[in-house]
Amino acid sequence: MPLDPNKYKKQQQELKSKRGNTWKPSEGEAGNIIRVFLFGHKVTDEDVKRGFYGKENLNKAQQELNFKVVRHFSVLEDSKRPVFSTAFLMEKYKAWRDSNEESVQEQAKEIKPQTAYAINILDINDMEKGIQTWLCPSTVMDSILDYWNDPDYGDSIFGCKGRDFKIKFDKSAPPAKMYMTKLRDEKNCKAVGSNYQEQVKDLYDPKLRGIFAIDFVQEDSIFAGENGKKSGNGSKAEKGEDKPVAAKKGKTKNGGGEDDGHELFND
Repeated sequence: MPLDPNKYKKQQQELKSKRGNTWKPSEGEAGNIIRVFLFGHKVTDEDVKRGFYGKENLNKAQQELNFKVVRHFSVLEDSKRPVFSTAFLMEKYKAWRDSNEESVQEQAKEIKPQTAYAINILDINDMEKGIQTWLCPSTVMDSILDYWNDPDYGDSIFGCKGRDFKIKFDKSAPPAKMYMTKLRDEKNCKAVGSNYQEQVKDLYDPKLRGIFAIDFVQEDSIFAGENGKKSGNGSKAEKGEDKPVAAKKGKTKNGGGEDDGHELFND
């Protein structure tokens, strides 16, 4: 007896929803053709506490292009999973980076903060997969914002009736040249169905953040016990659960490391 197609297609969709249906660019001269979509978000108390928005935006609806992700690798003792950056981790990184000891400087390189931007995209050459989430590097986001800032384009380049971006990816190239991003000629871009806009994810949704990184807890990290053994439950500050580094809006040159747009952690 064959499997029930309706049952397992539904199950597949549930799994995709949980992991965010993430996308990775392919290498090759042909490049990747994608459409970028904006998304809506209503500001919550948690957003304000994490520094994503100011108090004046609480409960207000926002239109967003991306969710900025600053994270560290090699922080957890028993896992390769990345963690979201916090003020505590940034202080540790800077202290190690500025150390006079070469071995400590090498440790700093291991936990160097990496910045990437989560965006909603449609792969024009694989539209059956629908809207996917891409954690794109700063170089790509910088190029997208350059086009957006051009008065001839603006918001018109996004969405169902927008323009496509051609992304060339060369993993062997230096970080600054790993990605080449160009806006396709308007004559080569076709409108897509409104159903794709309906698939767009709110990338500020806490349920989706687990595909990018996990929250930092000091007891699980290489800094466990650094300040002596804690008794009782301790405060959030003692556990390293301090306020994450605030995401800065707009066009930003990344002063730290840069993700290559590949390393997603799926919970």
